[in-house]
Amino acid sequence: MTDQPLTQLPDELVSFLQGGRLVLLVTADADGGPANVHAVSWVVARNHQEVLLAADNRSRLVRNLRADGRVVLVVPGAGGCWSIGGTALLEEEAMPDAPLRLARFRLAVEVVRDVMFFGSRLVAAPEFDVTYSAEAAARLDEQVYAALRR
Repeated sequence: MTDQPLTQLPDELVSFLQGGRLVLLVTADADGGPANVHAVSWVVARNHQEVLLAADNRSRLVRNLRADGRVVLVVPGAGGCWSIGGTALLEEEAMPDAPLRLARFRLAVEVVRDVMFFGSRLVAAPEFDVTYSAEAAARLDEQVYAALRR
């Protein structure tokens, strides 16, 4: 845990955020309700200052980001539990190389904090299983990550 906030992603977070990780994205509710928490995995750190993410255009997540791009990305992994604050900007309404109608956002990193409680370290990142065809999920992920990285 660090007391001082960072202004960019540390190397271990850039390496960790290269796809297939469960992270939480906190957005302001477009309807004025309390903040929304979204579990997402189509997230890739482009560099130390930018994180790319893809989401279905029909989702509440996309509607919230269109209304207010301020976000917090919560990343349990890379030795800690990281809070990444910034602004998500819509880069593409629909990524042309993706098999679904997915919006592409670029999160401009503004502040990074390790928010683990004092004297602790996260020893394993959360894992998840897909609940439909593993082969279909792997193909979809491959296409989405390729479209995000282009």
